[in-house]
Amino acid sequence: MPRDNEVKFYVLDTSVLLYDPKALRAFEDNIIVIPEPVAQELDDHKKGIEEINYNARKVIRDLVKAAKAKGRSLKEGVPINDLGGILMVEALSAKESASAINNDDRILKIALKIAEREKKSGKKVVLVTRDAHLHLMGRIEELEVEDYENDKVAVDRFYTGYREVVSPEVFEKLSSEGSASVSFSPELLLNEMVIVKKEDGGEGFVLGRCVEKGKIVCFQRRDSVLGIQCKNIEQKMAMELLLDDKVPLVTLTGPAGTGKTLLTLACSLYKVRREKMYGKILIYRPIVPVGGKDIGALPGELSDKLAPWMEAIIDNLETLANNGKAKSRVEEEDKYVNNGKDKGKGKGKGKNEGDEERDPCDKFLRCIQMNHLGYIRGRSIPDSIIIIDEAQNLSKEEVKTIITRAAEGTKIILTGDPSQVDNPYLDKTSNGLVYLVDKMKGSNLVGQVHLVKTVRSRLAELAAEKL
Repeated sequence: MPRDNEVKFYVLDTSVLLYDPKALRAFEDNIIVIPEPVAQELDDHKKGIEEINYNARKVIRDLVKAAKAKGRSLKEGVPINDLGGILMVEALSAKESASAINNDDRILKIALKIAEREKKSGKKVVLVTRDAHLHLMGRIEELEVEDYENDKVAVDRFYTGYREVVSPEVFEKLSSEGSASVSFSPELLLNEMVIVKKEDGGEGFVLGRCVEKGKIVCFQRRDSVLGIQCKNIEQKMAMELLLDDKVPLVTLTGPAGTGKTLLTLACSLYKVRREKMYGKILIYRPIVPVGGKDIGALPGELSDKLAPWMEAIIDNLETLANNGKAKSRVEEEDKYVNNGKDKGKGKGKGKNEGDEERDPCDKFLRCIQMNHLGYIRGRSIPDSIIIIDEAQNLSKEEVKTIITRAAEGTKIILTGDPSQVDNPYLDKTSNGLVYLVDKMKGSNLVGQVHLVKTVRSRLAELAAEKL
């Protein structure tokens, strides 16, 4: 146990608890203070099916349970963990509260009130918040302010899923025999990719993947699907993992326009339509507007409400459908699937102008279901490919909920750009996608590739580089 004057008061903002409901127990043997306005804001967030609503309900239940502790009150402080941590709820007087501008101001006043009260004891008071404005206001008032650092992933050690090495011996053996025993430092992780060069600065290379400790093998799979050809090394690595049924969890990260979603859809459709390894494709996207600017509730059925959020998926399906090679493959697959039953289908039925051009996309859509993440909890999904697009807008709890939905025969693919987070409670170091990559790396069931080169257009590439 630390000396008494080493114990700190941690005043938690609402943003911390909505991000991580376990934060109440994350401060070891210190004193955790929940300002009364935070309790009110949690109550305001308790209704709904989003993850923040679930988190709000969980924190409220924990507070109610703590309030029932015998012999103690939340005002005095009750035990909150096995390490000696104490939980308290602090409020302002009616006069103090009336003079405050808003809840952020009330939270700040409570932190300052505790700091003034604890001057004689020497205990530090720390305001913990993920809200930039409250962080700034706390600094202005000369409070000690911290971001909530629990489970953050350092950007400088983010796992890309591959490395480049120069080794003439490994290059020759991998080229001639298709596999090689290696001893690199640091040690290769399972499913980590290796770009093996014969000489430093040389253009020749061989691509290998670590399939067991100390052993790499050449890529075993194709580099084009449904007419979509890999345009760089990272895309080849991604396709290697996407087409491998022995890797049921794949994460693809990288800037906009690197081909993450298009490659994922192409490989998934190939697996479902051609190889018939899976029964269907389920696509989920977090419902988070860019910049947090929402236009409100949308009319219609669930499919109508989801339509604006799924436009990016439709754009990629149209790219696949309009690809000349993809069209011919769709036709070949339909003949194979239906044994010619669809031959001549639709003739003489007065098709509307443009129907023929939409047919390939419609055929892709037959095996795809687009869903809202709010309804995934409690499901058990077998024999499917689950695609989570824009996964950087998920919290770590949402990612866990999604991954644990996978039953036998299901593959999950998450794509996203950790630097483009629209969720106001997350950032590039604390979102669920980077958390998943960091925690799951090295498993034989998991593969990761970070794509870096924009292939959407020259303009998109310039914007990604300069802006």
